[in-house]
Amino acid sequence: MNVFKDIVDLLEKRGFEFEVLEHGPAYTSEDASKIRGSSLKMGTKAMVLKIKDGFIMAILSAEKKISSKKLRGLTGSRELRFATPEEVEKITHCKIGSVPPFPILFDLDYYLDGSVMENEEIVFSAGSHVKSIKMKAEDFNKIMKKKSADFSE
Repeated sequence: MNVFKDIVDLLEKRGFEFEVLEHGPAYTSEDASKIRGSSLKMGTKAMVLKIKDGFIMAILSAEKKISSKKLRGLTGSRELRFATPEEVEKITHCKIGSVPPFPILFDLDYYLDGSVMENEEIVFSAGSHVKSIKMKAEDFNKIMKKKSADFSE
């Protein structure tokens, strides 16, 4: 699986405009925003979590943190933990810090925090620590089928 290529193919197929950013290695949202020259708020992070029935993806602005209480309420699962690095790589074929916010590529159920849609444009890691994609938040929302919730703090 070539995650970067799959994202580009998906965006091109839908006719969305986007920009590929190649940069030095970034392993955290903070590092990525500095290297890319974008605000932390504009950054979009994808986190894989384990719940009782399997795995989900939580997508939120890089400046926010997950509220476990709110996300447990949304999922209806009392069990909630971050996936291990090994689990993340097995599910997404990506290392932690490079997982793109495209759960459809990994057949994962997901929760999209409303904080992502507060931006005109978003930027996210694209399956690599050295490649990111910048696109309109509105177009991203079309892919996500406007399924947003509030689970950040």
